[in-house]
Amino acid sequence: MRLPGRPRPAAEVLEEYNQGRAKIRGTFKPNAPAVLQQFYLDMNYTPAEKLWCWRIQLSCGCITERLTQGADRAPVGNRQEDIYTGEKLLPGQIVCDKHKDPEPYRTVLEYISWEEMTLPACTGDDVPAALRRDEPEARAWWKVRLCCGHISTQLTDLSWRPGDGFPGNADFDTPQKRADAHGRFEEARGNINPQELEHWQRMIDLGWPEPAPEVTCRSKPPRTAAPKRGQQRAP
Repeated sequence: MRLPGRPRPAAEVLEEYNQGRAKIRGTFKPNAPAVLQQFYLDMNYTPAEKLWCWRIQLSCGCITERLTQGADRAPVGNRQEDIYTGEKLLPGQIVCDKHKDPEPYRTVLEYISWEEMTLPACTGDDVPAALRRDEPEARAWWKVRLCCGHISTQLTDLSWRPGDGFPGNADFDTPQKRADAHGRFEEARGNINPQELEHWQRMIDLGWPEPAPEVTCRSKPPRTAAPKRGQQRAP
């Protein structure tokens, strides 16, 4: 089965690859032995004549390319690393860079570690009151694990700890105040991403907790590679 579209010209793929090799070579120290330079280069950038270029169709319908060392190497044999989490995707999964999906909100399952971060002052007439800081403010920058298994980050008060839970805001402590807040967001419906709107509605129902029990997952959803018969070598 041939894939839709046409492969890129081999000369274009080769030029792009050799540019990557040249960048690596440019990082070597001038006094480094030539034999070590060549060894390191070949380890990280296999000579182009040993490579095969595969076109792969993903479960989303998009087509991407992968290079392998020889025709007997599966183009999705190595598990790809998610650049946001540092963790390996499942076998056969690839992140599709062509998609610009909204970042979904996910429940925080675990607060792993934190470090202190100082936020600069933020003033000005165009800054909303909720975001204004007259002086620099020290906050805790948490590394968190989400219910989807990915890693994200979250800012909290410096003194907050997971055992403190998610206390609500006094401005949303009555049904009427929450109804008023829902009304303001409903007026903005159409100008807000539906996913974002649903998040803020949930937070209002919870009393606008600080910190929130959910944050956005910045990891792009992985796609599954199509069966091997849908792969072909670029000429």
